[in-house]
Amino acid sequence: MAEEFGGGLRVSYVENLSQIVQPVVSYLNSSSPQRDIFAQDTIVVPNAGVRAWLLQHIATKVGATPGEVDGIYANINVGYVGMIRQLAGHSRELADPWDIDSLTFAVLDCLAHVPEASVLALRYGGMLRAARAIADTFDVYHARRPQMIDAWEKGLAVLAPELGNKISEGEWEIVQPSLDTQDLWQFNLWTKVRAHIGVPSPPAHINQLVSGLMNGSITPDADRLLIVGLQALDGRTIPLVQALSKSIPVDVVLVHPSPALARRWQPEALAMNGALGATPIRPKDAVVEEGVHPLLSTWLQGSREAQIVLGTYGIQPAFVGATEIAPVRTRLQHLQHCVLHEPHVPAQLVTENDLSLQIHRTHELTRQVEVLHDAL
Repeated sequence: MAEEFGGGLRVSYVENLSQIVQPVVSYLNSSSPQRDIFAQDTIVVPNAGVRAWLLQHIATKVGATPGEVDGIYANINVGYVGMIRQLAGHSRELADPWDIDSLTFAVLDCLAHVPEASVLALRYGGMLRAARAIADTFDVYHARRPQMIDAWEKGLAVLAPELGNKISEGEWEIVQPSLDTQDLWQFNLWTKVRAHIGVPSPPAHINQLVSGLMNGSITPDADRLLIVGLQALDGRTIPLVQALSKSIPVDVVLVHPSPALARRWQPEALAMNGALGATPIRPKDAVVEEGVHPLLSTWLQGSREAQIVLGTYGIQPAFVGATEIAPVRTRLQHLQHCVLHEPHVPAQLVTENDLSLQIHRTHELTRQVEVLHDAL
């Protein structure tokens, strides 16, 4: 059962991608009597591969006769995360000045006017390569550090916000450290690029959309929304989804690989409520939790941080569905079982010819491909 988090927002977890099919089918087969039977459904997925795979399953299950494979896929708009902005009133322009290609050339135009240009060109192997690498970095900042970009829009050369002291329940001190002197060129260059492009950055534009949805000046371009298959909602998307849910029902089904660790991390995530995207900075040295195998602790660091980001907005989903426990397991199945249920990874005897899990270490990417070819 999905947890409700105010308005029309419901969020839940599944253990793996294959488990999103049933929630999608149930969603499409359910509709209020008042809804127009010709109304289009909107589903957001992470990428084109998931889209193609999911549509095949929808076509065999939605509206199907029990025990038969005679379903239908029709009048469903399946897109990607950027479509959430379009539903919230973002006009789809012929050329987005902030997309990666346009941003690259904007950076290239401005790069020659910063003192560090020659050093950066030498580091990356030319001005164009430097512009592309820097544009990639700025694009990641827009998605992963929206609060920092909001500050840069205001002319403040600071880093992403960090959690300070807890003032009261649901209220935190937010600290934004200043940029190091060696990193100030990024702020200066981004400021020049912003002036060159001449329109608000993606985080600033989303802030405008959120404000419009909350005050009623923007009406969503759909009557309901389903988001499935993503492993995380970033700090830029969560407020937009929450704002949309004030006007239309929004269901979110995220993939979290470990119910055991999700339960373990839940108190920490709930304690962050009110921080609104500001989370503890990941330590430079890996921190291994007590009772958690170092391999799983490292592999699932991203899942932990995604869960904490949700917690800063007061969202802590529950799991739907469960994976059955196999009594006899290969080495790979044992590791998969431990991710789900026993993160301390107890020892298990396996046969010598069990090659279900292999680890190879090579000196470069080309050699990795060769080893993979030989293994396959």
